[in-house]
Amino acid sequence: MSKPKICKIKKNLIGEVVPHRESGRTGQYVEELHADAGMPVQPDEGPDYPKFDLEMKSKSKESKSAYTIGSMSRYKIVNMPYSQSPIKRKLQQHYHVYHKDEAITDQITYDFRADYIQEELERAYETARQKIINGESGYVSGTQFGYFEERKKSPGNYQFRISVKGMEALKNLENPKFREFFEFV
Repeated sequence: MSKPKICKIKKNLIGEVVPHRESGRTGQYVEELHADAGMPVQPDEGPDYPKFDLEMKSKSKESKSAYTIGSMSRYKIVNMPYSQSPIKRKLQQHYHVYHKDEAITDQITYDFRADYIQEELERAYETARQKIINGESGYVSGTQFGYFEERKKSPGNYQFRISVKGMEALKNLENPKFREFFEFV
């Protein structure tokens, strides 16, 4: 049975004051706001809200750093195709919370479950995965829709990331109007 499409988060966070930008702190604060409202984020591998295959991401409007989707060990990457990975589970539906000057400015949901989008994400994951299998390490390119980056403080552990430009392209693919103008072969 498929999970419901999340079109909007009713808990309006726009205008909510968030902590000064520190690595991950704003995201943790937004998670706390949801937990206080009765919607706690699960701490395990996989999407933040597994019941809905919904992953939450928070980001400063000015940020140029890539979106970190999730982490995996080299061993898991080598032995786990996209179809079985926690990365796939985290790339179904997204809830993005944007902030500027310590205040939340936007909260938007995206549905990445369409086959043509999942094929692009799988291609990115599998391209980078094959390079890791072949011995590459450090920054391991996939496609515009994702790559693996080895964590400096934890060698052998990687983050699957999507650049800001790649995420914008992914969001454009998600736009229902996109399918009206383009055909895939």
